[in-house]
Amino acid sequence: MKKNIFIGLLTALLISSITFGYYQKERADKQENRAIENERIVKEALDQVKILEKETEMQKKIAIASAKRVAELKELALKNQ
Repeated sequence: MKKNIFIGLLTALLISSITFGYYQKERADKQENRAIENERIVKEALDQVKILEKETEMQKKIAIASAKRVAELKELALKNQ
């Protein structure tokens, strides 16, 4: 009698453990999918940052050239007064 109760408890524990393990595996799979998606999003963001850095550098060069041109024109205007 005690043996059957013990076997029954072990069986219930085994079923519970298997169920919990399957649940944990499902959660882990979902987390892995989220991690892969987040990695893709980060890669796209980094690519966008590189593009924006290049554009910023180009705009900086244009601004410097414009400032130089304004200084030249100001100097020329002062000479012509």
